[in-house]
Amino acid sequence: MRIVGALLVAFSIGAVQAHGQEPRLPAPAATPTESEALIQRARALSAAGSYRESAAVWQAVGAREPVIASLATRESIRALIAAGDIDPALKGLAELGTAAPADLLLRAADACRTAGTFDCATTLYRRARQAAGRSAEADEAAIGLAATLEQQGNAREALETYRELQLTFREVAAFELADGGARRLSSRLALRPFDTLRVVPSTVEGRQAQGGVEAEALTEADYDAIVDRLAGVAAFRRAVDMQTEWLKNFPDSARREAIESARVQYLYALRANDDARFRAHAFLKEHPDSADTGDVFATLFRLDVREGRSADVEKRGRTIVSGAVTGTTLSDRQGAGRLLAEYLVSIGQPTKALGVYSALYKITLTRSSRADVLWRMAIASVRAGNPARAVKELQQVLRLKPDSETDRAASFWLAYAQDAAGAKAAARAQWTSLARRQPLTYYGTRAALRSGTSLPPASIAFPELTLRAAVIAHPDYEAAALLSRAGMRSDAAVYARRLNGAFRRDDAVALLAARASEAAGDYASSSTLMSSYFGPYLQQPATNLPDDFWALAYPRAYWTEVSAAA
Repeated sequence: MRIVGALLVAFSIGAVQAHGQEPRLPAPAATPTESEALIQRARALSAAGSYRESAAVWQAVGAREPVIASLATRESIRALIAAGDIDPALKGLAELGTAAPADLLLRAADACRTAGTFDCATTLYRRARQAAGRSAEADEAAIGLAATLEQQGNAREALETYRELQLTFREVAAFELADGGARRLSSRLALRPFDTLRVVPSTVEGRQAQGGVEAEALTEADYDAIVDRLAGVAAFRRAVDMQTEWLKNFPDSARREAIESARVQYLYALRANDDARFRAHAFLKEHPDSADTGDVFATLFRLDVREGRSADVEKRGRTIVSGAVTGTTLSDRQGAGRLLAEYLVSIGQPTKALGVYSALYKITLTRSSRADVLWRMAIASVRAGNPARAVKELQQVLRLKPDSETDRAASFWLAYAQDAAGAKAAARAQWTSLARRQPLTYYGTRAALRSGTSLPPASIAFPELTLRAAVIAHPDYEAAALLSRAGMRSDAAVYARRLNGAFRRDDAVALLAARASEAAGDYASSSTLMSSYFGPYLQQPATNLPDDFWALAYPRAYWTEVSAAA
């Protein structure tokens, strides 16, 4: 049978050379091959809870199909763990060595911990942490390791693990578990004299009652790292809580002003408007000359904008732009000026906004930033009923040679201003030029509608892409094709992207990988591959585009959910 299979592969490669094969993984066949049937049976057995039988079938798949031997081994180990057969699962993990994935190591560690084999569990949790790198699975492994150490009676090492996770967590849920575990163990250990804890002077009031020892408390550097990490994952309420605790434990902290300033910003981010305003006013009253005054004042200004307090917005905004607030940087002044001007335009006061833009322009130094301010100023001029001024400003923007996006926006609005000023022919010519130069861009399509310009004739043709014999013969293609026929789309896509890595300059392989990723629901990979390899066809009219070209480039990742909600 193997000889016949090899002959079939050879004949199929010959057919590919003669006719070419479309860059698409094969769909499941009505009558699967023996290997495909085995894979489907292994998955069905696991789904039915027959894990031992599933493991045996996966082992047979691995022996039969070397191109997916590593995947078959992983799936076999997964089934063995689910069946409670820890010893053969551990043997399989040992054979995988450093190739063992973190999720399998975690499952095995959990199984060992449940079985009470703690040494095995701690070893596997440590391996899982290392394999997981900077992912949520590393958090899960650390939590499991700490719990296991505690069950072993090694409370001090468990505490150290929780403490480490408090400073390195990736997800808020992991921090909460680590923080709760660390507090619980710290409290418990502090009551045990002569434990392996940091000894403190017996002269410190209250410490003698604790046997002269205490669990290590968080340092200011620890609090700083924790708060920064919490803010980094948008857990602003928890960050504020930790800041409050920080100041309670270190009332004389040299960083008090910086902590209180950051707390105002986090409360603003939480949309806790009343609390943010109260804290901001208190800070400005207590620390009028602080280096952080500018940040707090700017946050109060943004809060005024959010709440629509127009009088306060204008007063505070102009104060910041003028440079009269202690601690404000040039960047702060520019940001406040832009926000103030945009706010004034939004409430129907574009004439006032023009004065702010003029002041902003004077403190804007770089060419690209000046082009941005001028473009915004021109829109305000249009809103103020002064299209002639807008024309001059937009022409100045284009003379500054801005980036392509700003160039398209300025060109469109220049035509709009010309049209409003009565220069109809100039406006039409400008729109027509933009529509012909950038037909598939946002402003290009809008310009085409304004000028009645049709899409220019296609200037490029999508090539006829087929898979070369070398690609078909590659082990990663064989694995991807086999898994696709067996219905394992996600795993097939992984091998397809590996194939793309082996043939980086082959557009046909890139299209294959994009299609496999889209079929597996990995829309980000699909879109990235299409923009990386087929960018020119996204920017100008082309012929011979594949039927699924636009769906691959711009996938509707949640179309079903959105449609149902609508």
